[in-house]
Amino acid sequence: VSADGLAIGAELAHVTALDLAEHLVDLVLQPMLEQCAAEDVEDVAPAAVAADLVVTLEARVRSYPEASGSCTVQVKAPAAPKPPAPVPAADAEDEEGDLLDGAEAVAADPVGKLVTLERWRARADAGEEWNERKIPPRGEDLYAPGRIHDFRFRVNAADVESVEIQWWRNDRTKKVRTFTERNKRIEVDRDQDGFLHVRFDKSLGKEKGAYTFAVVARKKDGTTLRENLVVHRARPPKEEEEKGKGGGKK
Repeated sequence: VSADGLAIGAELAHVTALDLAEHLVDLVLQPMLEQCAAEDVEDVAPAAVAADLVVTLEARVRSYPEASGSCTVQVKAPAAPKPPAPVPAADAEDEEGDLLDGAEAVAADPVGKLVTLERWRARADAGEEWNERKIPPRGEDLYAPGRIHDFRFRVNAADVESVEIQWWRNDRTKKVRTFTERNKRIEVDRDQDGFLHVRFDKSLGKEKGAYTFAVVARKKDGTTLRENLVVHRARPPKEEEEKGKGGGKK
């Protein structure tokens, strides 16, 4: 008897009579099972097998016609289930970027003059396809139920030296963090006309939460310009209103 495998198979060698195959259980297995203790049988039950198990039995019949045979029983251990992918906690997602000590939320004009939003897309989770979102008129907040949002915008001033994104959750305006090229949270390139284009993405940890992204541009003369973009991880108010009316009719 050996233990190390799985599946069920039977091999008969040098057998010329079908009687041996028909009576293999009676000739070999039955006597051996009678000699096994109950606990030995339980140990090879499929439900209790933690690793692959192989049991090989051999017998020789010394009567006419002389024949020999063997039987191999393999029990496959169940495959271990894959652990579910960890879901980042809301607070963990909302700790991205460098914390600006002592900084607080700053009101500013909405994006649209200093900054032109070129692309906005969202998706529910990493690995899923992006959903291109329609950019609303200047002054309106952005709404999308997806957890991950991706933005690309153009800075409409050729004399800007650097850009950063200062962001905060609107329910905690005294905790401001920043995305910069240095911490590799934004991608910046300058076109042939000298204008900067910036791309960044952010996981919005709080469902139905509002976030403000302040585009802070520093010019060569030392002045700082900023415009704010407000994004909600939620459906647009009109969709929520229509959904509520539909639910009332039901």
